[in-house]
Amino acid sequence: MTNATNALKPIVTGQVGSCARAVIESVRKNTPFPYLIDAKLGAAEQAPLPDAETAARADTPLYTMTNKWKEVLQLLCETDERHGSPLRTIAERANIVITRAGILNRHNRRPPIYSEPTIAAFIELGAATPEHTPLIRAAGHAAPPPVFPLDHDLAPVVRDIVAHMARSH
Repeated sequence: MTNATNALKPIVTGQVGSCARAVIESVRKNTPFPYLIDAKLGAAEQAPLPDAETAARADTPLYTMTNKWKEVLQLLCETDERHGSPLRTIAERANIVITRAGILNRHNRRPPIYSEPTIAAFIELGAATPEHTPLIRAAGHAAPPPVFPLDHDLAPVVRDIVAHMARSH
């Protein structure tokens, strides 16, 4: 019989999800670049747009996208803090799932964000639903997750998983 405390808890719950949506809506209303929020966070079944495609759709030079996104990101972090840090709470919960489930969040971006395979693993494990993906992406921008380099040696992680499985019922 498994211990109930070992079960993965949902990353986004009612109140935290509502507050996180309020943060995103506030940023969307208060930024001169609301299209960047939609492009960077994607939707439930749609991944974020690449910067080149976002720049082309906005008819903006690619090199200016970074500066615009930095401005939006700063507003996102400030708004998150003013609303009680719901995005940071989501990031902390996601990081617990990463740790407990042995997920390797591999991403080349600095600072890192939750990679699409990581978010898919959250959904597969039942810790999130597709509707939560934009909130998890936003949380990754507000509070970057741990990341493993693409050339990370998996042997120690595999040994830990095997040892844990051997102790489990």
